[in-house]
Amino acid sequence: RPAAREDFDALLAAPGDDLPARLVHALALDGEPTGTDIAATLAAQDRGFFSALHLVQALAGAGRTGDELRLALDRVTVGIGDVTGADLTRPEHATLAGLARVLPVELPGLSVRLLDPDPAAPDADALVAELCRAVDPAHPEVALRGSRRWVTGYEQVTVDAEAEPGALRDGGRYVITGGLGGIGITLAEDFAARAKAKLVLLARSGLPPRERWDDHLAVHGADDRAGRAIAAIRRMEAAGASVLVLAADVTDPADLRRVRAAAEAEFGGIDGIVHAAGLPGGGMAEVKDRAEADRVLAPKLAGTLALAQVFGDLPLDFVVLCSSITAVIGGFGQVDYCAANNFLDAHARAGAGWAAPVVSQNWGGWAEVGMAAESTAPAGFRAVTRDTVTATVDHPMLTTRVTGPEGTVLHGLVSAATHWLLDEHRIGGVPVVPGTAHLESVRAAVAAAVAATTLAAAVELRDVVFLEPFSVPDGTIAQYRVALTAAEDGATEFVVQSLAAGVLRTHVRGAAGWTTEPAPAAVAAAAVAARSRRVDDDASFGRGRTSMLTFGPRWRSLTAHHLADGEELALVTAPAEAAADLGAWGLHPALLDVATAFGRGQGSGTYLPLSYGRIVVRGPLPGRFHSHLRHRAGGTDEVVSADLTLTDPDGRELVSISDFVLRRVDASAVTGGLTADGTPADADGPAAGAPSEDIRPVDGAEAFRRSLTAGLGAQVVITTRSVADIRARAARVTTGSLESEADPAVSAATVEAGASAAPRTELEATIAQVWRDGLGVPVVGVDDDFFALGGNSLVAVQLIASMRKATGVRLPMRSLFETPTVAGLAARIEELRAEASAADEPPAPAPATSIPRLPRA
Repeated sequence: RPAAREDFDALLAAPGDDLPARLVHALALDGEPTGTDIAATLAAQDRGFFSALHLVQALAGAGRTGDELRLALDRVTVGIGDVTGADLTRPEHATLAGLARVLPVELPGLSVRLLDPDPAAPDADALVAELCRAVDPAHPEVALRGSRRWVTGYEQVTVDAEAEPGALRDGGRYVITGGLGGIGITLAEDFAARAKAKLVLLARSGLPPRERWDDHLAVHGADDRAGRAIAAIRRMEAAGASVLVLAADVTDPADLRRVRAAAEAEFGGIDGIVHAAGLPGGGMAEVKDRAEADRVLAPKLAGTLALAQVFGDLPLDFVVLCSSITAVIGGFGQVDYCAANNFLDAHARAGAGWAAPVVSQNWGGWAEVGMAAESTAPAGFRAVTRDTVTATVDHPMLTTRVTGPEGTVLHGLVSAATHWLLDEHRIGGVPVVPGTAHLESVRAAVAAAVAATTLAAAVELRDVVFLEPFSVPDGTIAQYRVALTAAEDGATEFVVQSLAAGVLRTHVRGAAGWTTEPAPAAVAAAAVAARSRRVDDDASFGRGRTSMLTFGPRWRSLTAHHLADGEELALVTAPAEAAADLGAWGLHPALLDVATAFGRGQGSGTYLPLSYGRIVVRGPLPGRFHSHLRHRAGGTDEVVSADLTLTDPDGRELVSISDFVLRRVDASAVTGGLTADGTPADADGPAAGAPSEDIRPVDGAEAFRRSLTAGLGAQVVITTRSVADIRARAARVTTGSLESEADPAVSAATVEAGASAAPRTELEATIAQVWRDGLGVPVVGVDDDFFALGGNSLVAVQLIASMRKATGVRLPMRSLFETPTVAGLAARIEELRAEASAADEPPAPAPATSIPRLPRA
């Protein structure tokens, strides 16, 4: 019902204008605005598609709301419906889905339909009927075939572990575009670790010549893109891979022909391609610059077509196109990126141009890497992501530092194939990270992430508690993580965790920071040796308390061992294998392990570390040093404890260790808990107990391989949530109704009185409550034995931490083993309070000033 029919007709006849008549008709409601108004608005613009957006703006500016306007934009194309298996003939037209899935997010009140009519239909009746149908918000994209309407859906599937022989060939030859980007380098490292692959990594700018890599690192460090890539490539080659890095424009067929020739000359052929090259989008469609949109579209569209032109004739094992979940759900400011990835999906489903199977993987956001970390979107549309800053770390265990509002996480991938400390340190034949490696990793994390108070400050660790072994069985890989967070009392707390097969486990807890406490005066080791007798080294290490462990050559460092009353002295000298990698470590794990485990102790049987009260690290371990151990008196053989001082040949203190506690363990129980897949009985749950919005690199690499071997078809969505859930969540964000997903409150259980003696004091009642919560028992008497109630070493360290918090007293970690009753612990706490009072210290000590709060920036 246009107000002026002649204006309406003139508008439709205007040359070059492709605005659908249906939209023009909808805008001319009730004669306002008139066709003349519409024509004037279009005349001021480019008359292309985006003039529709300016119309919406003009009407909104005139006070017309989206509900009043009920604007609908219909896009009609042919050749993108994938119904019969032979009808997806124009994958490039699938870019229109970028408009259909993004514009409604950016322009409330506008709905966009994408219609694909039947190419075999003799007339347009079905299309006209569909255009006249009311818009269905749940199904805005429809393919018409005969008398039926088809819409796309997604089926949630569970994929089993990768079966043999798997997606990768041993020594397979793979080309990865975007090979120096976050996802590309992650997949390349996985290929290297699992298959000792021969890798061709493509990047726009390449790397400096190999002979200049050390110079580059010396000047730039590992914080720039090239430095990170160099470090990653060296890890790959250490794992047995061969890596060729080439600078190439993936959109240029001539460049790609050069890549093919180089790969065939170097490796004799190519077995697979991963197309991970891409650029992030950003900016609303209304103000999108064409050149910027072309830049985002080029690597996905022109790059894919160029790859097919150059490599399409090869009988490859696979061609994987790295697409994005943005192609499925859209995203604010992502019209070009959404369009580009929809082309990848359609290209894979069409399957044209290749003699190999093609799969498009729609990835959710990767934690710390990938396009999601680089795209621009308003805060409201990043409600489910982390605002983080990523940097590299030069350390054998930790390669990446991620700083966010909640703290800092440093992580790296580890396996027995790539890390000697796993291959050479085994419990019952299973590779296990030595406890000393955790100390070194936390030290490195503090040095990398927490600002030192002064230049002379030393790294300090307190209350380090070992919860369970960190095992990485042969043939598997895990992410090693050190998480630093600021505690309420001002300290910096840390946890050491593993992430493997989607399961996050916590292995070590404690507090860390810096201390300005001056070093003690130098002590001559000769004085200790003079009052002791030398003993047989062989009988002192690797026997008795550590008999279930086996060690590699780096552990052969105990040169001399002296034993005296209540003290022992060891001379530790790095063997050739350890001397070669001393420079990479602060506290060399093998040497530190020998320096802390040589003692014969007071107990008998097999012992493993339980906790360290305090560690101060003043300098790196050299190739030769002394370890002076002093035994502490104890009332039980279940735990033994000692203090140690590590000094250089001149007697200067390198490391001091206070209250080092070992617990006696049953060897069969420990080795039995290390299963073939490295997952002991209890875990922290998938990704810390709740679905994460991000795909962690170690999980992404595994999902990549699983999706290939499972044969799920040409398009696979890989995310941490179902597509339906992501769409619903995105809709809530769009409408501003995203609510907190905090766990519901849990009421405390009522505890009934039992037959055993009830708590008599407030302190005993507090301790009993901690026991009830930790042990899950309804009644705890003051004389009940902790171990008789089902307690074990793991629960013990957790309860000690809880009792410290509940009572304000720094209870020694060995307390539960020495006095395993509520009454006994209450008496011990009263003793500690009295001692603190006598020393004019408050019962609940203030936070140690030597451990500063972790910066949240």
